Amino acid sequence: MNSTWALVVSLILIVASVLARGINRDGSRPLIWHNNVWLATLLLYATNLIAYDSSSSTAWLVLLSGLLAFNVASMVALPRPRNSVFSADVETVTLKPLLSRRVLFLACAIYFVSFGLYLYNIHSNYGIGVLFSDPGSIRAISLDGESYLSRTPQLARLGLNLGPVLLVIFAVRESVQRPLGLLTRSVMVLILMATMLAMLQRTNLFMAILWYLAYTMSRHHIGSVEKTPVRGRSSLPAKPNPASINARRKKGFMVAAAGGVIVLVLAFQLMGSALGKTGQQALSTDRVSPELEASGLSNIYVYATAAVPAFLKLVESPNEQWPPERVPGQQIVGDYNPQTYGVATLGPLTEFVPGVREWNPIAPFMNVGILTNVFTWYEHPYRDFRLPGVVIFASIMGFVSTRMFIDRFKSAQMYWAQSAVFSTLFLSTFVAKIGTAIFWVGLLFVVVVALRSRKVSSPHSDIPDRS
Repeated sequence: MNSTWALVVSLILIVASVLARGINRDGSRPLIWHNNVWLATLLLYATNLIAYDSSSSTAWLVLLSGLLAFNVASMVALPRPRNSVFSADVETVTLKPLLSRRVLFLACAIYFVSFGLYLYNIHSNYGIGVLFSDPGSIRAISLDGESYLSRTPQLARLGLNLGPVLLVIFAVRESVQRPLGLLTRSVMVLILMATMLAMLQRTNLFMAILWYLAYTMSRHHIGSVEKTPVRGRSSLPAKPNPASINARRKKGFMVAAAGGVIVLVLAFQLMGSALGKTGQQALSTDRVSPELEASGLSNIYVYATAAVPAFLKLVESPNEQWPPERVPGQQIVGDYNPQTYGVATLGPLTEFVPGVREWNPIAPFMNVGILTNVFTWYEHPYRDFRLPGVVIFASIMGFVSTRMFIDRFKSAQMYWAQSAVFSTLFLSTFVAKIGTAIFWVGLLFVVVVALRSRKVSSPHSDIPDRS
């Protein structure tokens, strides 16, 4: 049943991608990449390399409703090219700098002071040597019932959220007025990666790398150009050689994508080994196929696929009890499924609302044949408002991500903001990073520092509609 449903949903996503590409080749890219991520996850899931618990058709229909809502809303946001001729040309856009060196150095100072306070907290409570010799014990040992980050000052924890956006800024040469040299930028990228690994949080580094990939993927405009004469012209503007531009674009993107994937896999394996997350729990069950066990990739397979059966089981769960209070180092296992009426989505903000019970962003583990506590990005909308929450959330994400992508060249703020939103689509089969403090700190930072930026310039900026 699971494999059949996974293949049916995959086919629907393929059809939706083809339809969207026919409407608008350039603007449909967020939709297509969202669908590609889900396709990869569902096709892996359909292999049954791990025998997850079977799920009902009702649960699958809830998931399909969210996916369809995203696709429909995204297509609604797509402009229909009128009076245009198709062109395979790729237009490289020149982007205005995001910030000055002074602002960048100030942001770095805030981040590294925050990181220093974090290291002091680790040294005071565990010993700095433990960070290198046994980092898994830091996350496992509770501090009076609180996590290892709890004694880092609140403002310092906020400053640490600048890590991903700073990494992307150093990775992108044109992001800074008077660009920094390649050696300086490379060293800073490596240092920032090391600090994020030292915080024992793989997802922070993933967000940075995916944001950089989204930024790179958004740099080029592809599709149709207006046939209507512009400013007295009687023909289309002269275009560079499409073949050479396409070749350069593909080569640049492939290098960036390959580098990003390599870093992601290495960081995933390195940090997983350091924290003791090697997939042994899955291997201790009888659910892992011999082929997957022999490959040594069971841990990656679990992280790539387990959120789907977990969400399906969450939909099926009749357990409306709230989970018990979490104690660091101890796992809570159960199909807890209370309706939270907005509390799960608002997350940490609820601690500032008197009388409102807070939902812990670290969810209880669900047994789906193996243990997992990630439920795709539909978890919080479903916990809050069930099926309507899933549909509304997916519709908003589909429309906003597509509309922002289409308007990305209007300003530096819009370009960087849309690439941040775009990057969250890559994790949609895992978690909703758009609801986290680290996402919003990065987003607000790029918007604030670019407030005085002019419109992004383009070689063909006098073409009114390049959709």
